[in-house]
Amino acid sequence: MKKIKVAFLYNEKEWTEYLSRFYEVEISEKPDFVICDSGSTLRCVHDFDCVRIVCHGENVRTDFNLFDYATGFDVMQFGDRYLYFPLFMGYEADLQLALHKHEQPDAYYLDRNGFCNFVVSNGNAATQLRDEMFECLSLYKKVDSGGRYKNNLPDGKPVENKLEFQKRYRFSLAFENSSYKGYTTEKIIQAFAAGTIPIYWGDPDVATEFNPKAFVNCMEYRSLDEVIKRIKEIDQDESLYLAMQKESIINPEGNIPKMLEESYRDTFFRHIFDQDPSKALRRTNAKDGWGAFLERDACKFYEMEHSKAIQMLYTIEKKLGRLK
Repeated sequence: MKKIKVAFLYNEKEWTEYLSRFYEVEISEKPDFVICDSGSTLRCVHDFDCVRIVCHGENVRTDFNLFDYATGFDVMQFGDRYLYFPLFMGYEADLQLALHKHEQPDAYYLDRNGFCNFVVSNGNAATQLRDEMFECLSLYKKVDSGGRYKNNLPDGKPVENKLEFQKRYRFSLAFENSSYKGYTTEKIIQAFAAGTIPIYWGDPDVATEFNPKAFVNCMEYRSLDEVIKRIKEIDQDESLYLAMQKESIINPEGNIPKMLEESYRDTFFRHIFDQDPSKALRRTNAKDGWGAFLERDACKFYEMEHSKAIQMLYTIEKKLGRLK
């Protein structure tokens, strides 16, 4: 079994388990390969001058002048350097539940006392439309908010198990933080996994991957009033509600069937790690010319932001009286 020296800037345990199926993994401070996510790209560029791989879970694009390989939401091809792998594909347990949810008996869907749920932890950096939908739909029937954001549960505490909480309801508000073609996260999958009908907003092309008969796609309507009218129609018609629940979640003509094949992701990553590290490099030459210019700017920006963060922590600690 080939030995590879890797650094992980997120999900170290999960990545180690995944790659250990094919390689002897050595976690190293001086690796030949480094894997980061959307939130650690600058640190990755600043700290590691090896083969860089970024796996995006946020609605951002990869700078291939700074990174050798990437996975993300954009449905595109870029030689051997990119894999279309939207975030929802990484939620394997939820995805498996969602793929089989339509096989449940009628009682599974009908024996639910709750109307609609809303589970959000962070109210920042998201579309205002999400809050507007929550408020407007609540005028029809109470929407139970079980996250830290806009929590309206009797005890005021965030739910500990999102899946079990969602299983009480017929609908789930599943709004992305922003709208972008291909940007589909775990939100719609988790709503499906709980046996609810997602009320979805985000990816304009979501119906390319998911069966439009199985959820309420806000992107198809001109206004929130039209969306709410459709939700009321489903809520008040048991046969229509059941018909939607009995639909498979995937569009068979989309990419999900292909992405579900084990070889889809494995082939991409094995191609990277099977190479000698010197042969796996793809990005712009970082030693001179434009490569050096871009690397230098990224590193300067990281150092500036890092300095700001340290100063902020210092100020907080001082105010708390922990520093003299």
